[in-house]
Amino acid sequence: MAWPPVQAAGCTAGRQAASSVPSDDFSSAVAALTLGAAASFATLEAANLFVFLPAGFNAVAGGHAAVTAILFCMPPKTATATAYNVLGGHALAALAGVAQLAALPASLAFASKTLITVAIVLAMKSFDAVHPPAAAFGFLAVAGNKGLVDAVGPLLGCAVLIACQQLWLQLPGPKAKAA
Repeated sequence: MAWPPVQAAGCTAGRQAASSVPSDDFSSAVAALTLGAAASFATLEAANLFVFLPAGFNAVAGGHAAVTAILFCMPPKTATATAYNVLGGHALAALAGVAQLAALPASLAFASKTLITVAIVLAMKSFDAVHPPAAAFGFLAVAGNKGLVDAVGPLLGCAVLIACQQLWLQLPGPKAKAA
């Protein structure tokens, strides 16, 4: 029997992530996923406070909550596949945003948000590096008229979250195995 709040929310991702765990241990797997996500985000916040902010980079943004949810609720992938999708998706979105800010004629500025959305979708699909939170970062970069250096913080934050998730996957306990 599936955990009722998961069914009620229409969210099957958490159930899929714990699918290699016997159903009797499902709540243990959910608790482990939640603990892993909390430890990972706390690590990111500490790294941001003591390392990244003093270096001039903000590595914590709202989109990192979504990255954490994907890393811990979706069925895990190998370290290489995870890094490619998350970091690659962010790099592609950042490059698309910077290219648009540099090349978009003023006469098309009214369509900047639609154009960046299309550019990000095209880039992510073309390189098979689809990562929805990265699309939000790219969109916000264009909407806020930010530059390439502003993409460094989110990439650093994602790298910390990926490292924490991959370390968590190596720990014993109820969880799904990497695909």
